[in-house]
Amino acid sequence: MRRIYLLVLFNFLYSQFNQPLAILDSVINRMTPSNTKGIIKQVNKYPDKKERTFMYEYYSDNENNMQLVRYLAPKKVKNNAFLVKNNGNDIWAYFYRTRRVRKLASHLSKQGMQNSEFSFQDLGRNDDWLDDYNVFLDKNDTNIILRLESKIKSKSSYTKMIISANRSDYFPFEIMYFNDDVNEKTLTLSDIKTHQELVYAKIMKMKNNLTKAETLMIIEDIEFDIEFDKDTFNENKLKK
Repeated sequence: MRRIYLLVLFNFLYSQFNQPLAILDSVINRMTPSNTKGIIKQVNKYPDKKERTFMYEYYSDNENNMQLVRYLAPKKVKNNAFLVKNNGNDIWAYFYRTRRVRKLASHLSKQGMQNSEFSFQDLGRNDDWLDDYNVFLDKNDTNIILRLESKIKSKSSYTKMIISANRSDYFPFEIMYFNDDVNEKTLTLSDIKTHQELVYAKIMKMKNNLTKAETLMIIEDIEFDIEFDKDTFNENKLKK
């Protein structure tokens, strides 16, 4: 009983003395429910060429920070797969045409998935935000506004981020990404749905404010609390 009391007291004191960090942790948890499986439509839109549409299966074990993407369409990329671990720092790719699995170089984690505006790092839980940024809670009477500023020795992709979230459930509806005070990208989350106590956005749009290109990720189907097979996130079992 005493141990439980001390744990509750510690959590209370932690939230009081480091409230912005505790709120950011809640936002990350809201964005990434533990075990999910879904079908997602990916639409790449460009200002100067024809848009491209993909469909893929998505498997996510956010407790262990592992995500798997397996493409269903178009035919050219069908059965190609990407396994992402460790906040996008470890990526394995399977290409159906060659029937080979290979580990990608770490710098590719910041590149777009199938030339989209969503990077491989965007698939992960983003727990590294808690370590790589100094977190501030900006005053706002309506929403939660978190300002993240990268630490001096941080390896983060952006020097600053601004996260806007609902006060009622800590679910974000906009994330702005900056480098040298230039808002390079903006993520908008819309068509918010609930499933029991879980909240998710059916539509996620990442816009590149420099090139004007944007990518939509539209959830066509989703399941929660999935019990995955032990080989689901095994890089040696990517072949299909």
